[in-house]
Amino acid sequence: MRGAAQVPNACDRGSGLDGHGWFVTVRLFVSYNGGATLESVSLCASCTLPIYLATDTVVLPSLAGGNRTPTIVPFVFRARADVLPVDLGAVVVATYTSHSGEPRCAQCAFRLPLSLISAVIPPVKNPKYKVTLDTNRMPPPLPALFEDLVAGSSAAEVGASALSVAYHCGLDATVLVSKNAGRYRVQSSSFEGLWVLADELVRRLTAYFGLSSRAEGAEDPFAVLYAEPLPLQEFFEVIDEHLRCRNALSGLHEQLSQRAHQFRVIEKRLLVRLKDRNPAPLQNLELLFDGTYKQLVRLSDSTEAAQNQLAFHAVRLSASTRLLLLLLRLRFRLDADDAEILEAHLTPVVDEAQDQGWQERVDVALTQLLRTTLSKSGKESASASAPQALACPSDATKLKKHISLVVDRLSKRDPRARLG
Repeated sequence: MRGAAQVPNACDRGSGLDGHGWFVTVRLFVSYNGGATLESVSLCASCTLPIYLATDTVVLPSLAGGNRTPTIVPFVFRARADVLPVDLGAVVVATYTSHSGEPRCAQCAFRLPLSLISAVIPPVKNPKYKVTLDTNRMPPPLPALFEDLVAGSSAAEVGASALSVAYHCGLDATVLVSKNAGRYRVQSSSFEGLWVLADELVRRLTAYFGLSSRAEGAEDPFAVLYAEPLPLQEFFEVIDEHLRCRNALSGLHEQLSQRAHQFRVIEKRLLVRLKDRNPAPLQNLELLFDGTYKQLVRLSDSTEAAQNQLAFHAVRLSASTRLLLLLLRLRFRLDADDAEILEAHLTPVVDEAQDQGWQERVDVALTQLLRTTLSKSGKESASASAPQALACPSDATKLKKHISLVVDRLSKRDPRARLG
């Protein structure tokens, strides 16, 4: 089973804006190398919210084998305009049953175009937050590097050394390039707005100079470095704001539970008195009933608003964590395996559960990393340490201390040492 995805550029007819928002149509070419025909091949596409698919599963009744023309299956990816996307990656998994009755699967991973979530705008001068990346190559013109994104834009919006984009959610980001050195500055009006453009810049530079280095036979490999101080204070502010929203929502849930219990007690007393043949005076129970009901409604509205606020800050935290992981990888020159291990401990996946949240899970994971691979005295026995309780903390002081320790240990470790 083979699959290849054709992802359109901004200028292709498969992307644009319709009545449901921004969308892009990805054409998947599916083929089977076997000699027989497969039955009921299921194709399931997945991506990260707020990018979504109206139809994420397609079933092919049959797929002929051999060197035949591939079957083309379109998937339409859409992007909500009220949330900043943090991941442009998408995966399509094909599941089928072989002729021997064994279940099999194959997958095709690809990246969606940057034009799905942003558009080029005239240069913006708002360097409230910024990061500077250095490379060991002379920089190409930005229109050549972001050719697919700037297609159709006016000359006033695109310059050789400055490119600004506006995300559909309202945030902006700008990349500036030095004319005499391979130095790039990514800046934005928000800290989380740096992530997508910084990641896209590193990916495109690596692909651009990777191909040119092989063509020119360059000896030194292309490298992107980050030499400035890490933006830990900005990252910690995002953590504190997310934790504040978690604690506020937890308090509202507790109040809502108390008022609901009070409402049920009053309701039972009213029913008992109303069912009595000789009803006793209500003694203002009806007023208490009405007041409690209004409190329940107000608390329900406040809880819904707090849930939306928490979801907003969860996206901010996810984007900020991904940005910090990128800067850590570039600053300490972590290879793919070490970067993956660090991401597993300092996870950018921010999903909330009733019994545990992001802060306590990451704190426990980083504690384990500090006691083992990043221990000062070498590897320690993890079993010797007492298990930590996963409870929502009142503040993030302990977590921020552990993040700072991880950064300090990474700066002092032997470059040849591995995290795994």
